[in-house]
Amino acid sequence: IALGIAISFRSGILNIGAEGHMLVGILASSATAIALPGLPKYILVPLAILAGAAGGAAWGGIAGALKARMGVNEILSTVMLNYIAAQLYTFLLRGPMMDPEELVTGSGTPQSVRIPRAAWLDRLLPGTRLHSGVLVALALAVLVFILLWRTTAGFRMRAAGAEAKAARYAGIRVERCLITAMLLSGAFAGIAGAVEILGVHR
Repeated sequence: IALGIAISFRSGILNIGAEGHMLVGILASSATAIALPGLPKYILVPLAILAGAAGGAAWGGIAGALKARMGVNEILSTVMLNYIAAQLYTFLLRGPMMDPEELVTGSGTPQSVRIPRAAWLDRLLPGTRLHSGVLVALALAVLVFILLWRTTAGFRMRAAGAEAKAARYAGIRVERCLITAMLLSGAFAGIAGAVEILGVHR
């Protein structure tokens, strides 16, 4: 989540909606893993993580588009989107995605069925919660550094965040940078949600 927030912050947008992005990422990742239990691990794990990224990016993109196209304050929009995501999360886990066994026993615990074992992230140290998601985080940290400090796209995003008027004068499409930053920020939070559900709670 911190990597995504760093991208949006460098691009001049204060994203405080990572919780909502993460929740949508959890839902998308879980739904993908549950819907495709027959796939081998080397396909299902990346697919579930990518689904989480896509869900988070879609949710983050809403706030980015509102900011870029209509000038809606991102602090307000991301906080309000957090509440909508939480309601969506609760609705799905008490309705369409609820574990059928919970309905049979009548406990009503809002949880999905167990994620298929093929989608679990491996534990690095048995008996602990340390799992291979930490390797994903380290790899993404390197990619974010390269993106922001070694690419022209990263330079444009940083320029847009540092001084939007000067960036526009230089020909940088600031609105596009804002939307891209929020898409990436949401995607990273969605990945965090996917890693959390696949590596810890399952």
